[in-house]
Amino acid sequence: MKILISFFALFMLAACGNSVEDRSQVPTRRHDKSPLSKSETWSILSERPLPLKVRVLINELEFINECTGIGQYVIERTSRNGTIHISSNQTFRDEYFAIDIFDCEGNSKFYSQAYVDQHLIEHPATGAVSIILRLKN
Repeated sequence: MKILISFFALFMLAACGNSVEDRSQVPTRRHDKSPLSKSETWSILSERPLPLKVRVLINELEFINECTGIGQYVIERTSRNGTIHISSNQTFRDEYFAIDIFDCEGNSKFYSQAYVDQHLIEHPATGAVSIILRLKN
């Protein structure tokens, strides 16, 4: 009986040692540090000239404030219209776009609409996503 118990204990020790040894030989996966979502460019096209300095809220989040320098953006102003390009992440995008644009110097409302027409463009080679938002103003 003692031989049987000793043999069983030896077998259990060998089995435990193998499982520990096997786990140490499996390479661990390293996760690359990447953003949770892809970066996107949102382009807001205005049919009329933009104010000198704007504050842009999209889905009630402030993305641009030219008076304080908040945001990652490029604004193109002409005498007839204006375009605002915002660098953002997909996580900030909702099923719809509610846009509020204010003249931040006078704090007056320039544009406000709950559902703005959108057009999604995906670059075939790089996979970069651009979203065009056209204001009807």
